Amino acid sequence: AQYQLSEAELEALKQGFGCGQGLLVIADGFDELGAGEAGYPNLSAQLADWPHARLLVTSRPEYFDTAHPVSQVLRPSQGSLSSVFVSPFTPTEIERYIAHYERNQTTDTYKTLQALPGMMELLNNPFLLNLVLQSLPQLLKNTQGLRKILRFHVYEAFAQTWFSQETKGREQYLKASACHDFARGLAFELFKAGVLSPQPDYPALWDFFEAKAYEAAREATPLRLSSGLYSFVHKSVYEYFLAEYLYAALMTEK
Repeated sequence: AQYQLSEAELEALKQGFGCGQGLLVIADGFDELGAGEAGYPNLSAQLADWPHARLLVTSRPEYFDTAHPVSQVLRPSQGSLSSVFVSPFTPTEIERYIAHYERNQTTDTYKTLQALPGMMELLNNPFLLNLVLQSLPQLLKNTQGLRKILRFHVYEAFAQTWFSQETKGREQYLKASACHDFARGLAFELFKAGVLSPQPDYPALWDFFEAKAYEAAREATPLRLSSGLYSFVHKSVYEYFLAEYLYAALMTEK
């Protein structure tokens, strides 16, 4: 319905347009769906009568464990499951990624990052590497003299860089600190509701997200829109803002 396909068009798609045309369904970030009250979504069953469809699921590996193995969670038909693990970036791949990111710039960012204590072990994660490259000047400023750079420092520099860019030229009516406060508050409201996207089904969360007073801050927050729902650009960004909120609350209590 979202793509305005008619019943006949859906049936044609399901049957491979009469010529065995394959269909690849991608469930990206399966770990972000959550089990919910009805348990894990049975995607395999939903595609049971789609003979030409194949399902590709991506997820953090720690989402599955001995109590919830991948075969039990996804419930594929007999012998139809293949698991592939993506290896971390190697130093050579990190260097190539940086070169591609910077295009024709002459700065030797790779050597700069190599010189930072603890940095290289973080950069084997492509998402973290991208955050580092987006916020490198702020990260270098924040971590001068530190014995070791932690994952927290990367997210901290990313948040500061993002809000600084989003509020540039609008400082008279929008402060980076206000955006940061909204992001923390949103993460906490999501946590209380047990979801990753603001939805009308959760009134307290929805009222916070839709509040007129937060409109400008909301637009300046690192969110993405997918299938009509907003969420943080990455689950780890949500986790960072949630951790900040909880830490600040604990420090206030002391």
